[in-house]
Amino acid sequence: MTFVLRENHTFKRRIDVKVPTDTGFKAESFTATFAAIDSDEAKELYEAADDNKDRVLLGRVFIGCEGIKDEDGNDVADTASLREMLAKIPYVALPLITEFWKGLSGQKTKN
Repeated sequence: MTFVLRENHTFKRRIDVKVPTDTGFKAESFTATFAAIDSDEAKELYEAADDNKDRVLLGRVFIGCEGIKDEDGNDVADTASLREMLAKIPYVALPLITEFWKGLSGQKTKN
């Protein structure tokens, strides 16, 4: 298959989240859309950030989400403030970062 070079390339990944509960964890998921940035830009983002390097990266590459509901079961609209809030939740941010890098590299991570 021929490689097609795309500008502003994006990709989607299922994000599996382990939500802490009183008795352990509850498995939930949503879909995230990421911007496929190049390695130079990723390096610049990491080097420019003094703290929260992953959050800075997510601020650039986490460009959309779907499949999130509120406590009443209503769909939650995708907004920049929602994505920023999700990037601040440790049990959400880690799978976001992991799936972003896996999506770029095509490699599986070890458990």
